[in-house]
Amino acid sequence: PAKLLGLARGTLQRHAAADVTICDLNAAVKVDKTKLHSKSQNTPFHGWELKGRVKHTIVSGKPVFPFTEGVA
Repeated sequence: PAKLLGLARGTLQRHAAADVTICDLNAAVKVDKTKLHSKSQNTPFHGWELKGRVKHTIVSGKPVFPFTEGVA
């Protein structure tokens, strides 16, 4: 998609933007609508146990999840 839109993103090459998500594909997570990061608590998945969990997200080389001190 980045290439189609002419964005300099979507690669892990040297000097690239470094947008990365690291996942634990074996982690089990039970969906709890009261803990969603949304103003809406509508979800058909409440109570489901799903496999896979995001452990870290890095955007433009800066950690943004889990949230770190000083990162907006």
